[in-house]
Order: sequence, then structure tokens, then C-alpha cells
Amino acid sequence: MSLRFALISCIVSAGLIACRADTVNAASPPETPAAAPVDLLPTDGVPGVMPPKPPRPSLEENAGYDIADFDMDLARFVKIYVGQKSVEAQNTIVNHFGINQDEGDESLKVEQKFLPSGLTQIIVTRTGLADDSVKAEQFLAIFKPLTLKTGQLQAYGMRIKCYRGESTKDWQTKPCP
Repeated sequence: MSLRFALISCIVSAGLIACRADTVNAASPPETPAAAPVDLLPTDGVPGVMPPKPPRPSLEENAGYDIADFDMDLARFVKIYVGQKSVEAQNTIVNHFGINQDEGDESLKVEQKFLPSGLTQIIVTRTGLADDSVKAEQFLAIFKPLTLKTGQLQAYGMRIKCYRGESTKDWQTKPCP
């Protein structure tokens, strides 16, 4: 009586895994694998060859918003301050930008970006405002980590889009006409 085992061997390369299964007879191991190799990942048609690693995004693709494109004075109504603890500042931001369900077709989008520099950006974009001059507003807050659980507000600002004026499609830091 001979025992049969399934031997699975895997190769890890560039973060990808390719495996194959072989049947092994315990009494007399075969010279060639009893089962054909099983590729779990695409190999671009070449057996046993791992696909190339995808290119890493450049720093430009990972870059966040530029605080120079935002105005601190436009954001004065948010009631936060530089140096404030991140939890307090984030709660104030969330409370300020709550959606007003009673007016317009308002929508709110909140993004968080972790930058290569270690800073974190919170971007709040509110559109469809029921206002006769301001079409949309975008708020940016930049936090510096202090510990694993806490951070500190480093900078903040706002920019807006207007219904009227020279450019109604571009963000600007001047009040709407």
C-alpha cells in the first residue's frame, strides 16, 4: 500500500504569489510531477514567469493640495486655530460642514490624504449650496502627527466657486461678487 500526498509549492516574487500542486507517492516519489503546474496569477502567457511589478505612483500623484491655493480668512467661520489638537479641530470641522437638508441639492465630500512627508490633509468639499453667490466651497486642514493617536493642526484655508464673476468654473480665494 502506498500513500499519496499533495505537495504544494509556492514562489513569492515582487509581492505576487505563484503556486503549483504536485502529487507525491510516499513509496516511490515520481521523477516528474504527476499534476501540471497551477498558476494562480496571470503570467502574460509565459508559464513560470511572474508579471512585472506595476510602477509606483510618483510623488506628484501622491501629493496633496497646496495650502497656498486656499485662504485662511475665508475659513474664519469654521472656528479652529493653528496648534489645536487634531480631534478637537476635526470635530469642529465636521460640525461646521454638516449638510443642510432643507435647502438646495447640497452634497458633501470628505477626503483624507496621507502625504509622504508624514502630514495628513483633510479636504471637505461642499457643492450645490443654496446661496445666490457661492456655488461650492472647499476647506483644507493640514495636521502634523504628534503621537500614534494624536496630531496638531498646522494650517488651514478655504476656497470657493462662484455663480457669477470672471470664472465660475475655477476655485478662487476672493469673495464672490
